[in-house]
Amino acid sequence: MNKWPVTIAIPTAIAVCVALLSVFIIGGSKDTIAVLDYKKIISESTAVKKAGDYFSELQESYKTEIDGIKDPKEQVAVLEQKQADFAKKIEALDEYLNTTLEEIISKYRASNSISIIFPKDAAISLDGTLDITNAIIQEFNKVSLENKEIEQIISKSVQEEAPVQNETSQQPEQSAE
Repeated sequence: MNKWPVTIAIPTAIAVCVALLSVFIIGGSKDTIAVLDYKKIISESTAVKKAGDYFSELQESYKTEIDGIKDPKEQVAVLEQKQADFAKKIEALDEYLNTTLEEIISKYRASNSISIIFPKDAAISLDGTLDITNAIIQEFNKVSLENKEIEQIISKSVQEEAPVQNETSQQPEQSAE
């Protein structure tokens, strides 16, 4: 097994980061660098915790519904349908949370004149003042995500997908007439 690409990739990534940092430091630029800890955002933000709680409750309700079905074939059919439904809901909410987080980071970067934001785990050593994670978490926590809002986000996403499916299913019917 050839390990050459991996042994080159890591030092190359470090060299690129060092080169970028040197441009900012040596060049006397007034550009600002910041770091962000995505793992901390995921583990500490209330929006992500509420989404997790929502999906735990949904999973329990699906389990209760499936356990109430006596026919094994019907249980399998309902289980498959619920799994597909669950996956679509996770995808919709994940997309919403990622988009919202990207918007928050972008606005924070612009309003604080930050030129570049690196992932915190890419830094070998850094000054704690460069870490904007807590500020981003504070803004992200302002996102209201109660079950009602989650259902609206998911419902909107499903409705946006539905016209595409309906149009394609109607086209063959129209041509058959």
